Amino acid sequence: MIIKETEHARQRRAERGIDKKDLQAALKYGEEHPCKFGRKYKYNGLTYIVSWNKKKEITCYANAFKMKKVNIPGKMLEHAYVTKKRVEQDPSCWKSNTVIVVDTSGSMRESDVWGASSRLNAVWLCVALDFIAHRLESGNAGPYDVISVVFMGEQGHTAIKLAPTTWQLYNNIVDQYNNRNLMAKGHGFYIPSLKIAQKILTCNKSSSCALSLIFMSDGRPSDLCSKDSILESVEALGKMFGRRLNFTAVGIGNHSSEFEMLKNMVDTAKDFGVQSTFVLPSMTTSALGASLTSTATTLTRTQTEMTDIKTMKQHNVREVIRESRRKALEEVVTSVSLEDYYLYRLDNVQRYVYHEWRDENRKLQYFYDTAEMQHPMAKFVAMNKKVFGEGAERYAFRFFEVGEDGKTVVGKPLVAKEVDLCLTVVKNTGNVLFKLFVGHSSLHDIDKATPRVTFLDCSVYELNDNYLGKQSVLVEEKIDHMKWHKWNTNNGYVEGMEEVPEFTHDKLKAAFDHLAKLELHDDVPKFGIGDLDAIYEDDEEDETENEDSEG
Repeated sequence: MIIKETEHARQRRAERGIDKKDLQAALKYGEEHPCKFGRKYKYNGLTYIVSWNKKKEITCYANAFKMKKVNIPGKMLEHAYVTKKRVEQDPSCWKSNTVIVVDTSGSMRESDVWGASSRLNAVWLCVALDFIAHRLESGNAGPYDVISVVFMGEQGHTAIKLAPTTWQLYNNIVDQYNNRNLMAKGHGFYIPSLKIAQKILTCNKSSSCALSLIFMSDGRPSDLCSKDSILESVEALGKMFGRRLNFTAVGIGNHSSEFEMLKNMVDTAKDFGVQSTFVLPSMTTSALGASLTSTATTLTRTQTEMTDIKTMKQHNVREVIRESRRKALEEVVTSVSLEDYYLYRLDNVQRYVYHEWRDENRKLQYFYDTAEMQHPMAKFVAMNKKVFGEGAERYAFRFFEVGEDGKTVVGKPLVAKEVDLCLTVVKNTGNVLFKLFVGHSSLHDIDKATPRVTFLDCSVYELNDNYLGKQSVLVEEKIDHMKWHKWNTNNGYVEGMEEVPEFTHDKLKAAFDHLAKLELHDDVPKFGIGDLDAIYEDDEEDETENEDSEG
């Protein structure tokens, strides 16, 4: 049978990955259904429409996936009712707060996502199956994980607000999906929806709640304002929340050029410490669902990072204001101001340097020795009021020694980290161990091109603040971020791993048992721990000039 192709039908098949032979099979084996546009055939999960005489192809599309509601037992309903009341009355019990912004502009009517009748239905399907049902079934979410859905059209609209993650929420979404209550029309304005998302994310003042923002769009924003206004909204969230917030931007479409704004939003969020990702999945519901499953995994990782091992409860994260990481790393500071920095006279500052050695019985001895400032002309020290970097255990601030006028920076730029003194012991112990190791006679003849490892020297500055009291910060030289590469994160991930490893008490004990059995040499301690986060990446020209130096 010869069927004439139309340009529209050819385009639709190309968008949806449908072969022409599938159409011929549908006409031969498919079931015919009533249709006012011609003759409709359904076969193998696809619908084809041809002319009355079956001589011309009109269009084709994937049949909508029919979702089924979950039967909820009475006791589960009673428990859900009680927890819902608690969630409404006591935000401090929330474990996570997720806002999903969904584009509902007219282009979301396109039916080019395999496995769904439209782009919008594909999003709704994946939110139900991959973000709600999957997390409930895996035990990674429950009623104290709240979800909101904001529709992004010409005006932002809150479709679901602060709903506990339960099977009732799942059934609610299934009803709306199956009843086709979702309408895609008009333009998609980013800013109104971002403002609603910000309001929802900031409604809970408890800092023990992990946060997630998922922004799903199929194209450029329709906002008449400049792109800077959109990025400023993202920047405001980054300044407030940092790494406590996970931000995922999902592009829905085939042309990456349509998603420059989403990429810029991700870059802006990253600049303020937000854990951010841009995803452009293939045009299938399975790929779109996988992007939401990945986002859910990242959110769970953040909750784990915030969990106190002793109490197994998520601890509060101190509220700080963050500054641009890019600015902090690239800006050359020659003077400081009281507007941006805390300034301390030297009579309110004490610097300590850590020393350790082994006595005649090979017992480790150590002490903190007072020391002068690093620069002889220093009369003040200055610490920035804003955080430019953060990890699971610490915040990092720009830090300088300042001259007599209380403004001019003297010496090298430094970085201050709020951290317990015990970590300084760990770093310096690692330094001593490393020096003993590389001092081993059998290592002296290694090739000069072999990479070396060194530890950054650090010291402790004790600052006496009239309002904040005494605080100690770990201070080390600021490294050139263009020549260093960070290989690991604070949650155990090392570059090259497919996922973050799971640590248990048994695994940790086994690791320490292994370390305790190491015997390198009589002059080398039996075990030790070092903090090695980065490796220097020197260029070939520098290597030639400094062959004998350690990198």
